[in-house]
Amino acid sequence: MKNILLTLFIAISINSFGQEWTDLKVDSVLTLKLPDNYHIYDTLGIKVFTGILENAVVSVSIGENVKTVKDEKLLLVWYNSFKESSVKANHGQLIKDQIIEAGGLKMIRFSFHMEKDGEKKVKHSIVAVVNNKFYTISFTEAESPSGEMEKTREKFFSSMKFPPGLGLNNQLSAKDRDEMAYNQGELLGKITVGLLIGLAVWFSTRRKKKDRPTSAVR
Repeated sequence: MKNILLTLFIAISINSFGQEWTDLKVDSVLTLKLPDNYHIYDTLGIKVFTGILENAVVSVSIGENVKTVKDEKLLLVWYNSFKESSVKANHGQLIKDQIIEAGGLKMIRFSFHMEKDGEKKVKHSIVAVVNNKFYTISFTEAESPSGEMEKTREKFFSSMKFPPGLGLNNQLSAKDRDEMAYNQGELLGKITVGLLIGLAVWFSTRRKKKDRPTSAVR
C-alpha cells in the first residue's frame, strides 16, 4: 500500500507546476474546478480527487453510507464531530468555523493551523452531507502572513456547484440511527482529513527539498 501511494505521489509531483484549471463533475451532486493535474484514488472506501498547486494542495473526497442523521440538529452534531476530530487528529489549532448554506444545502466550513516537520500549514475545509454521502472539499496551504493564496483558495471554493432543487431533506437519513451520528462523523473526520493533510505535508516537503540549491562540485 505504501509503495502504491508513493508511486502516485511522485507521478503527481512531476506535473505539479504550470497547470491549468478544469471543470470536474465529481458525481451527479457536485461539480467544481480542480487543477488539470488532478489524480483519483480510493482508500478505505473513500474516493479522493487531489490536485497540486505551487504552494498548496486541493482535494475533494467522497464517502458512502452516511445514514445517521434524522434532523437538522443531528446534522450539525455530525459536522461538529467531524471538525473536532479533524483538528485533533492533526494536533491542530482551530482558527474559525461556521455553518454556511450553498445550493440549498447546509455545510460546515472550518480552518485550522497545524505543523508538520517544522512547517506551518493552514487547512481550510468545507464539508457537506448529501444523499447519504459526505463530501469534503479542502485547500491546504503553507501558512503566510501575506495571505498570498487567498484569491486562489476562494476561486476553488466558489467553483462548487450543486444541481437545483436540493435541500435539507437531501441531507437527512430515513433511518433512525441518531445515536451513531457523532461517532461516525468523528471516524470519517480522522480518516479523510488525516489522510489529506498527510498528502499536503508530503508534497510541501518534497518541493522544499527540490528548491534547495545544490552545492557546486569542486
